[in-house]
Amino acid sequence: MTHPPGVPGRGRIGLAGRRSGRPDLVRQDLAAAGAALATVPVVVVTIAFPAAMAVALLTPIVVLAGLFLSGGRLVLVDAVVLAAVGWVVLDHGGAHPHLLLGSIGVLGVLAIMAPVSAARVELGLGGVRSEHLLVDLRDRLRRRGQLPQLPPGWVGGHAARSAYGHGFSGDLVVTHLDRGGSRLQVLVVDVSGKGVDATARALQLQAALGGLLGAVAPDAILPAANDYLLAEEWQDGFATAIHLELHLRTGSGAVRRAGHPPAVLQTGVGGPPEVLAGPGGPLLGVIPGAGFPRIDIDLPPGATVVLHTDGLVEMPGGGIEAGTAWLCAQIEASRDFAGLADQLVRTAPTGEADDRAAVVLHRSTLPR
Repeated sequence: MTHPPGVPGRGRIGLAGRRSGRPDLVRQDLAAAGAALATVPVVVVTIAFPAAMAVALLTPIVVLAGLFLSGGRLVLVDAVVLAAVGWVVLDHGGAHPHLLLGSIGVLGVLAIMAPVSAARVELGLGGVRSEHLLVDLRDRLRRRGQLPQLPPGWVGGHAARSAYGHGFSGDLVVTHLDRGGSRLQVLVVDVSGKGVDATARALQLQAALGGLLGAVAPDAILPAANDYLLAEEWQDGFATAIHLELHLRTGSGAVRRAGHPPAVLQTGVGGPPEVLAGPGGPLLGVIPGAGFPRIDIDLPPGATVVLHTDGLVEMPGGGIEAGTAWLCAQIEASRDFAGLADQLVRTAPTGEADDRAAVVLHRSTLPR
């Protein structure tokens, strides 16, 4: 895109970005120079006291450079370290074989840090800023998935855990409460893959779905998500989803599924829960123009509805049926509906091998 004369465009923005980034670049220049110069006393100490294997002191230089430098500065420091190690080994390794051990350790750390640093360079970010950016993005999207403040008479909870405690999960939740506070929409999605493998797709999809809720009609949410995934053309990538539309003043609502485990509905405290195994649509991102049938529900006072991902009920050796029976028993016995979602993902019999998420909505009394 070009800009007419006098209109701020990409060139001015880029110049401002470079100016604002100069202090950081100066700091990186100073750090690179300091790291390179720090190898000199290490080499001197190694030659003077070879028995101490001081060459190992190059290890923290490699680690700190990998964490805080990028681009040519990082290459410069690594090259200086490699030259220092090579010189020490070639000139003194024969007389002091134990120096080889320290040198191998330095080279091993360098080999470990290289792909980590390369990933940051590919992101266009130096140092630990890339991790900070990813964590900030993850936290922002998690906040978007939290249940909003519900009106009197409603209790809700949401919880999610990733496989083996990884910081990112392929299970995601997106919520939206209209401005009048009367209609709540909840979308629970399970992206193909687990843990870190599903991170990029989950973050991308959650951001896209967050823009859909409240912007299009409820019956158009899953078709739009399906079209989005088809357009993205993820390799071996698909997602399952369940969408809940709930009118908080009346308790009436609807559930739509896309290859996802059904919701569980309990119409009264202590009563037997019902699995809403009605018709559903196919996986998202697989079939163009797919339809997603609507299942009408009603939550009278005392009723509870639970949405979840398959990681909560897909028990190894027992199948989904055994896991669903466990889930229904937990709902039937529960009296703490605000903490039920956290209890479910924390005590799920599926263990830590899969991402898992749950959303619980309970209508305690008629809203006033």
